[in-house]
Amino acid sequence: MTNWVLWLVIGGITIVGGVFALVNPFAATLSVELLVGALFLFSGLVSFLLTFQEKDWKGVLWSLFVSIASIIVGVMMLQNPLAGIISLTLAIAMLFSASGLFKILFAFSWRDSLSFWAILLSGIVSIVLAGIIFMNFPESSQVTLGILLGIDLIFYGIAFCALAFALKSNELEN
Repeated sequence: MTNWVLWLVIGGITIVGGVFALVNPFAATLSVELLVGALFLFSGLVSFLLTFQEKDWKGVLWSLFVSIASIIVGVMMLQNPLAGIISLTLAIAMLFSASGLFKILFAFSWRDSLSFWAILLSGIVSIVLAGIIFMNFPESSQVTLGILLGIDLIFYGIAFCALAFALKSNELEN
């Protein structure tokens, strides 16, 4: 981690993405849902095609099952985005929970750094956001996900920027 400018740019881009999500949370939620649906469909199709190229692989049936499941999930998400938003909101809540926990653990590995508090705060915010999603689920999932995603991106961007400045000062290169 020696290129502090790259971390600063990533932090800035992440903050800008968070602001865009806050400006129109439903559009952010819908965009993420459609992207995830398209990714499920694409990865399922590629996996399905690659399965038939394997000659002696014992897991062909499992690969076919997972490929077909991915294709079905992708098609369902693209055909009914509002239902997909609810499913995705639940998945994001679980992701925020895990991400928050790992950010907190990561922060403690940088305890003597100036970036410790920013990374720790980012982890705490992620866990709080997960709790908010779980408490309001599923009634407000159409706008809550975009708002929470925007907030999480802003705090994650701040943490990246703090990490960049710590790298610039050679604080983390011991």
